[in-house]
Amino acid sequence: MGYRIGQRLYRLAVLSAFAACTVSVYGSERPNFLVFLIDDMGPMDTSVPFLSEAGETKAYPLNERYRTPTMQQLARQGLRFERFYANNVCSPSRISLLTGQSSARHRTTQWINPYGLNADNCAPRQWNWEGLGAGSVTLPGLLSAAGYHTLHVGKGHWGPLGQAGANPRKIGFHRNVAGAAYGRPGSYYGDRNYTNAEKKRQPPHPGSTNTVD
Repeated sequence: MGYRIGQRLYRLAVLSAFAACTVSVYGSERPNFLVFLIDDMGPMDTSVPFLSEAGETKAYPLNERYRTPTMQQLARQGLRFERFYANNVCSPSRISLLTGQSSARHRTTQWINPYGLNADNCAPRQWNWEGLGAGSVTLPGLLSAAGYHTLHVGKGHWGPLGQAGANPRKIGFHRNVAGAAYGRPGSYYGDRNYTNAEKKRQPPHPGSTNTVD
């Protein structure tokens, strides 16, 4: 009985603290912020050292190969995390970022095939091969509900063609530039709507007269 009461008090304290934080944040001016997600970046692929030894940040020879002054400025003026975990491949990492869930929870553990399921006969049947759906609770969706205007730029790869995850606007973003079911934009040029019609068809950029539902 004492354990149950303790658990209830703990939950009540957590909920009360969360409610207080919510009121505080909503009662003040909300800051703008950007989130950058870089594919296949290693911990030494920047001039900012992310590894530490005996509690002290340590730069390695590979760090000296790169010049990333803006990242260095962000590290000086912000927070730099030394303990981190990333999923083994792109789609699971991207879904984890938007949902706050591990790959074991959202059940996407492999890159998403834009054209269909990439599950084979040995794959778990209950695994999620279609990525994010229209009903998924996502960070941009929560931010939109809180009054933020959300914009996605670049690679999407949250779901295959025909599913909600193929279009960032269907998973919480207000605007989308170049994001689709594929692992990269068809083009990096705005005057081509970020698309390569011969190989991939991407949603148009916001300046285009076309729209994507």
